[in-house]
Amino acid sequence: MTLDIHRQPTELDGVFRLTAGSSEDERGAFSRLFDANVLGFHPVQVSGSDNRKKGTLRGLHFMAPPHEETKVVQVISGRIFDVAVDLRAGSPQFGRWQGLELSQGEGVYIPRGFAHGFLTLEDASSLIYFMDTPFVAGAASGTHHDQFGIAWPEEVRVISARDRALPRMG
Repeated sequence: MTLDIHRQPTELDGVFRLTAGSSEDERGAFSRLFDANVLGFHPVQVSGSDNRKKGTLRGLHFMAPPHEETKVVQVISGRIFDVAVDLRAGSPQFGRWQGLELSQGEGVYIPRGFAHGFLTLEDASSLIYFMDTPFVAGAASGTHHDQFGIAWPEEVRVISARDRALPRMG
């Protein structure tokens, strides 16, 4: 198999499911998780998220203008239900969400103007985030995970106090 990253469009304009190409032999596997030439953006920060328990919810988070970010989220281990919500002003898809079940070697490309969150479907689920804009603490924002009619596939068992208290959008 080729090491190319494969992009598959979703129902939301600009959001893509990503599948890493991999090569296997007697040693194991080698995968290409990111390629700026294929994805067309250049990250300035990379962050990780380790989640101990199944049912851990993070999100729905976004960066407020003018600090919006494009991000690629890749699953390193475990399995998640990843959600992007279109919050772009004037978008005909405003408020629509896309949920993708992702496991190791899979990811999602989320452009500016979207909220993002995920729910772990297995213990020990780890992700890596590539962002094209530096983090600005004062611009970090979010909206409550229990709106937009999102059909989370599992019970939310672990959620931070901050995420639980996120406001609903008007």
